[in-house]
Amino acid sequence: AVVKWDAPRISLLLNPPEGGYIQQLNLQAFILGSNYRDQDWTAAKGPPANGGYFSGSDLNGDGDYVDTGEKLPIPMRAGMFGLESSTFAAPNRVLTDFDSGFGGAMLVATLGRQGTNDSRFQVLTYQGLPVGDGSTPDGGIVFTNRQAFRVVLDLSFPLKDATGIRAAPVAIVSVDDELNLIELTDPARPRIVNSFRLGTGTISSIQRSGSDEYAVSTASSIYTLRRSLIGLATDSSVNPPCIIDAYPIGSSRRIFGAGGAQFIAANGGGVQLVERPPRLTVVQIPTQVPRSSSDIKGLGDSGVSQYVTGAIEAQFLLPTVVVPVSPACPEGIASPNPASHN
Repeated sequence: AVVKWDAPRISLLLNPPEGGYIQQLNLQAFILGSNYRDQDWTAAKGPPANGGYFSGSDLNGDGDYVDTGEKLPIPMRAGMFGLESSTFAAPNRVLTDFDSGFGGAMLVATLGRQGTNDSRFQVLTYQGLPVGDGSTPDGGIVFTNRQAFRVVLDLSFPLKDATGIRAAPVAIVSVDDELNLIELTDPARPRIVNSFRLGTGTISSIQRSGSDEYAVSTASSIYTLRRSLIGLATDSSVNPPCIIDAYPIGSSRRIFGAGGAQFIAANGGGVQLVERPPRLTVVQIPTQVPRSSSDIKGLGDSGVSQYVTGAIEAQFLLPTVVVPVSPACPEGIASPNPASHN
């Protein structure tokens, strides 16, 4: 089984011979039901559950049900405590991966290639209602003679179009060695907005590793990708501009340890750890007078924070003319403003 948490629900992927399905459990209801005593079950026969299931009230979506104005769920004694739904793929279809969004109200999955059935990406539910199970075109994208393997939802992805940048729900789907960015603004009609290949084997894992970063693993390498550039189309003959780094440590498992300082991958041969190099940011502070590093350190934390207010990140360093070599600057280059070179 594959287990994923999306407050307040835990979702479980199961693949019996008759076809894959996803069960969703209210975690608090499951915990409560597992610890109820006889007097608790007696009380559950009264309002608001009246012997049935009460889903509780979780006003801020954090899954604890104990904040002001919230009410704990009440499990039903018969059956699995907290089980709220079971969502099935088409008969005999295997689910290779899935993800959950909006507290479990949206389910997407990748369906494996088998027999005469091509692999596909599939929106299963949206706002808790069924969209498709893989037997019709609704909510699906087919990948002929390829294998869709992993999927991650990003519900506020910075998608660029003719009007600028807008936040849109997307799925990032791996198909063999290719990443596909799929827009889900219309869940019944998903569309691929960008795709690119990494070219080093099947992509085994996709993980969010920072506010503007994803980490993607193959059997031989781990790549870090700039989230804000994944949607940027590029010529297939050049490396995608979203690639930040590539590390010679691979993982063929579903997940690996991805953090700001390290990557940890567990394979059959043991555990590998790679230290990530520190990333240096070069900034300009046009609103401040240049100061020495010792002066800046002497400002203290609050003073430094105030000093760098309005800083602008520079993507590269431009040489600064310290001693003029001629009366005029080279053509097209304005005289430097000393206050912006810090």
